[in-house]
Amino acid sequence: MSWSTITIILLLSLLASFMVHVGTIWYMINLLKQVKYYDEELTENITVISNFKNHLKSVYELETFYGDETLRHLLKHAEDLTSVFDQYNLYSDDDTTEELINDDKAQRTSYAKEKTPN
Repeated sequence: MSWSTITIILLLSLLASFMVHVGTIWYMINLLKQVKYYDEELTENITVISNFKNHLKSVYELETFYGDETLRHLLKHAEDLTSVFDQYNLYSDDDTTEELINDDKAQRTSYAKEKTPN
């Protein structure tokens, strides 16, 4: 075997190796994008359930509904759902989630003030 044949075989092996590495990196990037997408969806679901729980708690604490067993059980169920979803939060975006929850509370408070007769 001549040196030129060995050189060609080594160059082809190097090219194949390079293509496999590029393909692997591309695949990993796509997997990370998919994980990020699902994490964002899960975070959104957690936020929606937390907002629902907070809204339900505020309704339960109203004088009209305080002590209602149905609302108490519904509130407990919402708290259980929130605790289950909190286990699956991949990235700890607690600050972002808290900001969204606080924004929702502020919106409900301003809405309640608008609806309150003077």
